[in-house]
Amino acid sequence: MTTIENLAVWNKAILFAKNVYKFCESNMHLKNNFSLKDQIQRAVVSIASNIAEGADRWTQRIY
Repeated sequence: MTTIENLAVWNKAILFAKNVYKFCESNMHLKNNFSLKDQIQRAVVSIASNIAEGADRWTQRIY
C-alpha cells in the first residue's frame, strides 16, 4: 500500500513549503505585510494538501 510519505511529489511539495516559510521569515517586505505573507503561506500549504487529497482518492477505492 502506498502512503503519502512515499510519494516523491508530495515530499517535494513539503520541502517547497518549508523553503517558502523560511523565505517569508527572512524577507523584510513580507514581515511587514502580514496579509500577503499569510496568503503565500496558505497557498503553499494547499499544494501538499491537494496532492494528499488526490492520492487518497486513488487509494481508497473499493469495488
